[in-house]
Amino acid sequence: MKKQSPLALLGLCVLAAAAVPQGNTNDLEARVKSLEHELADERGRNEEARELLVQTVAYLHAHAKAGQGVLGTLTESEKLGFTAGINFRSREVLLDGLRGYYASLEEDLPAVPKKETPEEVGVQQGQRRR
Repeated sequence: MKKQSPLALLGLCVLAAAAVPQGNTNDLEARVKSLEHELADERGRNEEARELLVQTVAYLHAHAKAGQGVLGTLTESEKLGFTAGINFRSREVLLDGLRGYYASLEEDLPAVPKKETPEEVGVQQGQRRR
């Protein structure tokens, strides 16, 4: 192996250091501030969407609960003779349809996803989720 002179290695290091572009830190700082502002805006929109989701799910659950009350009312009206009389079969069909509709309100109700903390998803400080 050939021996390299220390002076040649020093010269090579100086040339390599000079070749590294010297970025404008003011541009980088401005870009970082811009990105931080965009992130804060996005977080605000995320919170607004989450609040709307919570309200929507609460509404759907209240609607399903009210449906159970209607089911009880339908049964009570049937016991009191709603289906008796001329063309009773049409009222029985009506009751069956309403029961089916109100019973289906409790199926596949959405749930609000719980907020995850970084610890729950295994993200440590300074790391990004992928």
